[in-house]
Amino acid sequence: MIDPTLDYKTLIEKVKNELKRASMERNHPMHLVILGTSFNNKPEMRHVVWRKFNLNENRGEVYTDIRSNKIKQIRQQPIAQLLFYHLEEKCQIKVNVEIIIHHNNELALNSYENLERGQEAYNTMGAPGTEKEKLKETTSFRNVFDASNFTVLEMDFLEMEVLQLNQPNHLRFSYNCKKNIFKWLVP
Repeated sequence: MIDPTLDYKTLIEKVKNELKRASMERNHPMHLVILGTSFNNKPEMRHVVWRKFNLNENRGEVYTDIRSNKIKQIRQQPIAQLLFYHLEEKCQIKVNVEIIIHHNNELALNSYENLERGQEAYNTMGAPGTEKEKLKETTSFRNVFDASNFTVLEMDFLEMEVLQLNQPNHLRFSYNCKKNIFKWLVP
C-alpha cells in the first residue's frame, strides 16, 4: 500500500481512499476496525463496523447503541483510537480521533433509516452487556423497532500513523490531519 517513491500527499490520499473503500465494501479487510477507548484509567477495545468515511473532512462513522458502555466512556474521554489492519497488504493504520455522539438527531435518524439490515441490534430488550439468567433472555427484542437507541459515533481524525510491513524494509509515517504535517518514522 505504501510506495516510498510517492510524494506524501499522494500517500495520504491512497490511505484515505483505502479507508473509504473499507467503509463501503462489507468484505474489505478493514471493514471491521478496532475502537479503543479508556475509562477510569483502564483501556477498552472492541471491533466495530466502519460505516462511512468522508475523504475531504477526514471524518468517519460507526454505529452503536446509546445504552452501550462505550457511550459512558466516550462522554468521559472523547479522544479515542481506531486500529485498522489489511492482512494481505500487511498494513496497519492507527488513527487518533475525537468522537462526537449523535443520538436522536438528523444524522442519527437518517443513518438508521438507511440501514440495509441490522436494526434489531439496536432494539434488544436489555442494554448491551446486561447480565441475564437465560440465553433466550439475551436475544429478546422489542415489539416495535425504532431508532430510540441508535447512535452514530462521528470520528474526527486528528492524527494517523501508518505501518507497512515489508521485509526487510518496513515503512512507517505519521500524518497530523489538522496541521497537515507528514513525517517519516523509524518502523
